Amino acid sequence: MTRLGTYEFHVAKLVTEAVDDVRRRLTRTIEDDIDHKEQRRILRKAAKLMLTRKDMLKRQKERECVRCSLESIGADDLKRAYLALQLFFEWSDTTFESRDDMETVLKRWISIARRTDVAEVRSVSNTINRRKTYIVNAWEYGRTNAIAESLNRQIKDIIRTCRGFMSFAALRRRCLLVLGHKREPNKPIPLFTRSDKRKESAN
Repeated sequence: MTRLGTYEFHVAKLVTEAVDDVRRRLTRTIEDDIDHKEQRRILRKAAKLMLTRKDMLKRQKERECVRCSLESIGADDLKRAYLALQLFFEWSDTTFESRDDMETVLKRWISIARRTDVAEVRSVSNTINRRKTYIVNAWEYGRTNAIAESLNRQIKDIIRTCRGFMSFAALRRRCLLVLGHKREPNKPIPLFTRSDKRKESAN
């Protein structure tokens, strides 16, 4: 039986983007004057640090930057969003004994995220709640669409580099060559069918 799964990278990206949206919203509400210049600078400096697992912040300056951002004036929503993100990281990094345990903890996180009263976090929690079965499938079976996404990216690069193709057959041949198709010595893969027809007519 086929089980659909949601790639864990995209789920984590949803949560981190929600926290960054809260930070951006807070930055926009701060008056752009000399008195608040330092606060805006700290929030901008902590943009990437706040989206990192707190255990990964090894340097004291990084931890201090995050702390100052969370203690900014009017940063209550940012504090709650940051806490929800760290709890999500704990769930994603935990090894569960069963699927039921995994799903129970995820439901608990969804409940906490909804109670934060932060619009961006609530929106993400509702999205995850609707897709939680697929999310748990991905974590349980360890299957992702990473290979398909990698191939899709390489095909797009081929199209951009070659400035497009006149036919799908030409695109397919180029992809087979670039992506590792093994070519037999006596059976070369022609890149352009039109050129082959000209050779045949010439003979």
